[in-house]
Amino acid sequence: MTTGQLIKAARKKAGMTQEELGKKIGVSGSSMAQWENDLRNPKLDTLQRIAAALGVPVQDLISDWEAVDKEEFKRVFIYGEGIKDRIDAALDRLNDEGQEKAAERVEELTEIPKYQK
Repeated sequence: MTTGQLIKAARKKAGMTQEELGKKIGVSGSSMAQWENDLRNPKLDTLQRIAAALGVPVQDLISDWEAVDKEEFKRVFIYGEGIKDRIDAALDRLNDEGQEKAAERVEELTEIPKYQK
């Protein structure tokens, strides 16, 4: 399966429309359609946001690891760029009470020396 087909299958399994998924990740439904129809390929950080919004591992949406840009991979997955997008997408899936609890947990983590900068 292509990346577009994998995105479409995961989206349908999640019971979302292209418009709904696009709204969750901050893109138009037409962008989603272009990716699902393999007219364009999303960048890795966008693919990461899609995966987070659908509740699937990002590797489940990558069809051709040979085609993945190695520098972009390092930037997104090794050096951590895109983490805020993942957190934002996860927060969007929570209600107000869940978002408050998530904020409390992040604040707790900032007090642990192991996780501090």
